[in-house]
Amino acid sequence: MPTSLSASRRAVAATLLGAAILGTATACATSAPSTSATSNSTATASASASAQPSGHPLAAMTADQIAAKAATDFKTVSSVHITGKVADSGQVISFNLTVGRKNCKGEMGIKGEGTFSMVKIGKSLWIKPDDQFWKYAAGSSLTPAVSQILTGKYIKPTAKNSSLSPLGSFCSLSQFAASFGITTSGQANGLVKDGTTTIAGQPALRLKDTANEGFVYVTPSARPELLRLDAGRSGYLDFGGYNAPLRLTPPPASETLDGAKYGF
Repeated sequence: MPTSLSASRRAVAATLLGAAILGTATACATSAPSTSATSNSTATASASASAQPSGHPLAAMTADQIAAKAATDFKTVSSVHITGKVADSGQVISFNLTVGRKNCKGEMGIKGEGTFSMVKIGKSLWIKPDDQFWKYAAGSSLTPAVSQILTGKYIKPTAKNSSLSPLGSFCSLSQFAASFGITTSGQANGLVKDGTTTIAGQPALRLKDTANEGFVYVTPSARPELLRLDAGRSGYLDFGGYNAPLRLTPPPASETLDGAKYGF
C-alpha cells in the first residue's frame, strides 16, 4: 500500500483552497461588479436602500473610517461564523466555518469536487475529506486499498511543510482581518456611503467601493460589525454569530490518522 498520495494533485487542492479563501476578503472588498452571479448573496439583502440616516453612532464618520473601525474591531472578537462562495481559477469554493482567534471548525469544499471537515485547536489541525474530495485531491493514487483506510477518517498533518498547512492558517481572525483590503489606519480606501439595507434581518450600512463597485456592509452601531463583503462575480462572505462560545474537542483517536504516513 502506498504511504503517500499524489503530491502534485494534493498540493494543488490544498494551495487552491488555502490561498483562495485567504484572498477572498480582499476580492470582496475591492473587486468585481456586484451585478453578478452571487444570487445567494444579494437575495437576502433588502431590495430597496434608504437614505443614509443621521442618528446612528457612525453618522459623523466617513465610509473609509467606518470600514477601518469595523476591520479593527473584528480582530478583537472571540469568534465569528463565516459563510460564502468564492470563484477562483474557474472553480467555486464554498465554506461554512466558525473561526476563533486561533481555532476553528466547519466545512469547506470545491463545487463538483467534494468537501471536507476541518478542526483546528491551537497548533493542531485535523482534516476529514469526503470520498469525492479524496478522488479530486489524490487522483490515481487513491487505490481501493488506500480509500478503505482513509474513508471517514481525519488526517492530522505532522510535517512542517505539509500541503495542508495553508488551510489551518485560515483559522485566525487576525490573519483573516488582514486580508480584507481595508486599512485599519483610517486612510482613504475609496469607499463612499451608499444608504442602508437589511442583511439577514439586521439593519446595515452599505459602503460602496467606487473604483470596483464592491460593497461592504456593517451594522450602524458604535462598534460596527461586518455583515457582508460582496465582490459580485468574485464571490461574497457573510458574517454572523459574533462572540458565540466556540467549544472544540479533538476528533477521537480511533478516527484519526497520522498525516506523516500519507505524505502530509
